[in-house]
Amino acid sequence: MTNHLAFLTLFLGLVAGPQPLKLQVSPSVKMVEILLDGQQVMVLGQAPWQTVVDFGPELRPRRLTAIAYDAKGNELAREAQLVNLARARAELAIVLSREKNATVAKLQWQHFSAAREESVRLTLDGKALKVDPATRSVTLPKLDLKAMHVLSAEVKFADGVLAQRELVFGGEYADSIPAELTAVALTTDEEKAAANCLTLDGEPVRVAAVERTRGFVGFVRDDTPRVYAARLVGTGRGPSVTSRMPNIYTLPGLAVRIFSPTATEVSTSTSTTSSIFDGSGVMDGNLMDTLTLLTKLTAAESDRPVRRADAVAAAAVAALRGGNRRAVVLVLGDAAPDASRHDPASVRRYLQTIGVPLIVWSVGATPELEAAWGPVEDISSPPALHRATERLRKTLDRQRIAWVEADPIAALRLTAKPDCAYMPVARVPDDRNAVLQER
Repeated sequence: MTNHLAFLTLFLGLVAGPQPLKLQVSPSVKMVEILLDGQQVMVLGQAPWQTVVDFGPELRPRRLTAIAYDAKGNELAREAQLVNLARARAELAIVLSREKNATVAKLQWQHFSAAREESVRLTLDGKALKVDPATRSVTLPKLDLKAMHVLSAEVKFADGVLAQRELVFGGEYADSIPAELTAVALTTDEEKAAANCLTLDGEPVRVAAVERTRGFVGFVRDDTPRVYAARLVGTGRGPSVTSRMPNIYTLPGLAVRIFSPTATEVSTSTSTTSSIFDGSGVMDGNLMDTLTLLTKLTAAESDRPVRRADAVAAAAVAALRGGNRRAVVLVLGDAAPDASRHDPASVRRYLQTIGVPLIVWSVGATPELEAAWGPVEDISSPPALHRATERLRKTLDRQRIAWVEADPIAALRLTAKPDCAYMPVARVPDDRNAVLQER
C-alpha cells in the first residue's frame, strides 16, 4: 500500500498572506489540485511538488486541501489541514511508500516552536520497529495485505509535548476515521429552556453534550508590573490592597496564563516561520489574583518590538485548545508603538469569528486606544480593578461548551433559534450577548 499524498508543510501557527507549501507525492500522482476553503487556487503537474499559497491579508480560519490524481484523472488521495484554528503543538504523519518491492514507513513531524524530539516510537500490530534516525523511516516486514494492520507512531519532544498518529491499512480499511465533534462556546440564559437550539445553514445540528468545562483566560499584559503598581497601589506605603481585600481579585475555577507582547521567531524544517509569544505557565485562578498578576509577576526583559495585536490572536488560539470556556484580556499601559503584522481591528474581527471574547483593560484609556480596540475598561484604581474582575468572572460563568457534530470550519457558521437558551459566544448581534460587551 502507498500513501499517495502528504503535506510536508504544516501550518501550526497563525498565518496570512503568501506562504510556501511543500507536498510529498507517490510516483503514481500526475497532478495535485490545491483548494482553499473549497475553491481551487493552484494546480501542480510536476516536481517539485511545491508552491506558494496566498491566505489573504487578514487572519481567517481556513481549510487547505490537496487532491492527488493519476494520469487518467482519477482521484488517488486527498489531505486537508485547518489553518488559523487551534491545533496540536506538534503534529505527526505516517507516510507509506513502495521501494524495491518493499513497503517503507516514513515519519514526518513538525513542532510549533521547533523543539527537539527526545524519543521516537513506532509499532506494527503492537510490535516495536526500529526507526532509522537519519531518514525517520523503517522497512516493514512482509505482510498479508488481505488482513488489517495497525501502525502506531509516537514522538516525544523536549518540552514534554507528545505527538501521536495511528494508520490502519490492509483489508477493507485505508485509515481510521474518527467521528468529528467540535467544541463551541455558548452563552446561556438560565431563565430559558429550549431543545435543538443550534442550526447550521438553516438545518438542525446534533449536539452531543453541553458542559460547564474549565475556564481559561489568556492575559496579554502590555507593560511592566511597575507601571501598573504605580497606578494601582501608589508608592506602596501602608497595608497592601490584597491584605485588606484578600479574595475580590481571584478567578476561582479558571486557568490563567500571561502571554508576552513580544515574539520569538522560530524557523521550521519546512521553511515556515512561527511567532512564539512566550509567557507564564498555566496558573490556578483560585491562587492567582488579578492585582498580583498585574503588579508583581515579572517577565524577562526583551528588546524585541511590541506586537500586542498579534499576541492577542495567539492567546485566542491557545484559549480554543481543550474545549475550554474562554476569554482573552488585553491590559494596556503606556501604549508603546505596536509593530504587529495585523492591526487591532482585524484581530478583533478574528476573535469574533472564532468565538473568543476580547476584554480590554487599561490604567489610562485614551481616545486612540478606544478607536483601535473598542470599549476599554478603566482599572486605574483598586475598586475599578475589582469591578473589572467581577465582570470577567461573570463572562466566564455564563459560558458553556457544546460539543457539536460539525467540523471546526462549519461550526463557525452556527446560529441559534430566537427562543434558544444558548447563543454562540461573540457572534450574537443583539443584546442577549450584552454581558460580553458590558463595560
